[in-house]
Amino acid sequence: MKITKIVEQIGNIGKRDDQKEKLITISEAHAIWETLTAKYDAMHLTNILLVFTKDDDLKIILKDGIEAIKKQIIIMEKLMNAYNIPLTNKPPDNINCSNVDINLMTDEMIFRTIDTGMQGQLVLLIDNFRHSISSIIREAFRTAVTIEMDLYDAFTEYGKLKGYLLREPSFRP
Repeated sequence: MKITKIVEQIGNIGKRDDQKEKLITISEAHAIWETLTAKYDAMHLTNILLVFTKDDDLKIILKDGIEAIKKQIIIMEKLMNAYNIPLTNKPPDNINCSNVDINLMTDEMIFRTIDTGMQGQLVLLIDNFRHSISSIIREAFRTAVTIEMDLYDAFTEYGKLKGYLLREPSFRP
């Protein structure tokens, strides 16, 4: 995989934008665009939920999550620029929730909202990895998946510790 990626990168040196656009499929371009859009949405939602978070441990985890999302955004933005794919709209940098009652949301509800979102992100990233033909694009998705898996693993452990994970009913034959 690494050798193929390097060969592709060398082959791309000196190519014009219109030539680079022909190096990927429309489904790969869509996968990159869709992933970047999802990451921007995740960043925006996480920043909003951070305002409502009361637990200091959860705040630290959410801030770590924001940093992980930023890494994934950088990966996808680089791909967008490399293949001349139009960028999607970025979320605002600052969240103003000064007129909202902070007690409307519980930390458990914030945890579950983010947990559900992370599960969806994992499926999206793995599916986009699976559909990518280019070694360069697959490697970018592999990196994004690894970041997401590490984050999800730590987030799940936090949820277990706090008792936020829903217990499924046991099966008794």
